[in-house]
Amino acid sequence: MKAMTPKERIDAVINHKPTDRTPFSVVDGGAWIAKREGISYRELYGREDSGAGSIVKWLDEIDSDMISAVSGVFTACLNAFGCPISIDRIGGSIDTGSVLTDPEDEIPKLSKETIRETLLANEFVRNMINQTRNIKSLVGDRKYLFADIAGPFTMAAVMSGTSDFVEKKN
Repeated sequence: MKAMTPKERIDAVINHKPTDRTPFSVVDGGAWIAKREGISYRELYGREDSGAGSIVKWLDEIDSDMISAVSGVFTACLNAFGCPISIDRIGGSIDTGSVLTDPEDEIPKLSKETIRETLLANEFVRNMINQTRNIKSLVGDRKYLFADIAGPFTMAAVMSGTSDFVEKKN
């Protein structure tokens, strides 16, 4: 079998066809990339291209078949709604605090009409949008791009605190 391009490989898997090798990709590899470069998430996202060049460089180097953009995306969204995050440890993950102290009172006060404006007002969210645009520019059509996002239970657990989320309070 001839060598396949990354997109041909992914398309073959989706269509249940043979591939020249098992395709793979790194999902949410920002902490790994930051560690490789000896920087923090803040430094990665603070670059003019919001870290796109580093992401493409490292994922191309390991021959990843797809490129994952916006590492840590759910934490940025939570940060936009007031969740404290720590993105300053060199090579470290994004650490989060809790945003809600009284979910039953505070959740009904969130407004779906202002979600977009709230997100776009957040520097971390804007950097993620910039990063995605720059990754697309660098990768073009040679690979598929994707972004991961945490599901609603992960988001809710971070917003209210994991212990409060999983324990029923009487």
